[in-house]
Amino acid sequence: MKSNSQKTQLTLAIIFFLASFSGFLFLYTNIRTRETLSEQKLSEWRVETARRDEIKSLDSAIKKIEKEKSMLDTHFVNIANPVAFLDTLENLARSVSTEIKVSSVVVVQDGPSLVVDMDTSGGFEDFYKFLTLLENSDYDMEFISVDVKKEGEIGGKWSSTLRIRLLTFIQ
Repeated sequence: MKSNSQKTQLTLAIIFFLASFSGFLFLYTNIRTRETLSEQKLSEWRVETARRDEIKSLDSAIKKIEKEKSMLDTHFVNIANPVAFLDTLENLARSVSTEIKVSSVVVVQDGPSLVVDMDTSGGFEDFYKFLTLLENSDYDMEFISVDVKKEGEIGGKWSSTLRIRLLTFIQ
């Protein structure tokens, strides 16, 4: 009987060993699969984090150059909105008590540039200040013609016809 008991114990030990080994293999492959999946997810997370950091960096860079962009916008006139430039001319004239009337605005294709014809009136000193403001403005412009006349013999009123070419003009 002892031999039968030992065979039974050996058989049970082998069955227990095979079951334990099968369980171990199952758990091992399951852990390896999950580890691989975890590494993939971690890699995806790192890529996404890097992408978000890049987006934050670009957003920060855009905010930093916003001031420079607005400065560039004050130096260049866009073909879509020359009104802002004309408003600037009127504000400059108003600031020195000179009346201004823009008679024509022409987009010249060979440059590109913008040619503005305007008539002004006011005192000579005010007109001179206006010309100085135009010359020192943020815009790069060229005076094509300037015709200044004194109105009448008495009084200090002067009139002028100006033709300027705006060189900092973008399409």
